Amino acid sequence: MKKLLTLVFICASIFGYAQNFLVTNDQGIEYANGETIAATITEDDLTHKEYIVTVFLINPTESSITMNTLRTNIELPEKVSAYVCCLEGCYGDDVFAISGTIEEKKHDDYALHLRPNGGFGMCKFKLEFWTEENKADIFTLYVEINILGVGVKENKHGNSSLSAFPNPAPAHSNININYALAEKSQNNRLIIRNILGCEVMNIPLNPHQNSISLDISPLVSGVYFYAIENKNHISIVKKLIINN
Repeated sequence: MKKLLTLVFICASIFGYAQNFLVTNDQGIEYANGETIAATITEDDLTHKEYIVTVFLINPTESSITMNTLRTNIELPEKVSAYVCCLEGCYGDDVFAISGTIEEKKHDDYALHLRPNGGFGMCKFKLEFWTEENKADIFTLYVEINILGVGVKENKHGNSSLSAFPNPAPAHSNININYALAEKSQNNRLIIRNILGCEVMNIPLNPHQNSISLDISPLVSGVYFYAIENKNHISIVKKLIINN
């Protein structure tokens, strides 16, 4: 029903599973109660200006269940909005509690839609699920989506440009970073973050040059995001893939 995107899953505390329903990802793997779903995204990861986190609510029993859901916005940056589609309906960003029926041996998908709207930063949500038949058994998931520079590829000082070659790049090698700075100052830096949004490299950029050679041997294989930043303002973000 929705385009499912691959996410990185971080395990938190495990408190056990709900007795009369299951919560899984798109591959049928069950989540642990208290688990955190985490991802770092850029504009390239959006589908129709949205990013969608989908989980499946499964009724394995021989009778229908009444599913209750509650979304809590723990942290939501300015401009960014969120809404939910589940239990055969989509609801506005001001609707947090949703209920509906799942028939026996059936499932429904719970889709959290994230709209950056030009904003960026860390988004954190708490998702709770329980049934009328077992109100004391509350299943909790946390969602943390770090939006890097979505909709901020241009700033008021003009356009910056940024590219890396080769990309994908072999591990334990050097890559060439080509750049053009919209703001010619000494404050521009090349920031590289891993897929969880953690900074792994921070290199000053010379405003009178347009390229640097970068040793990526300290980085393990995986997906990274590299950006030009000036006093915490992100002007452009690109994806970098490092292979074995």
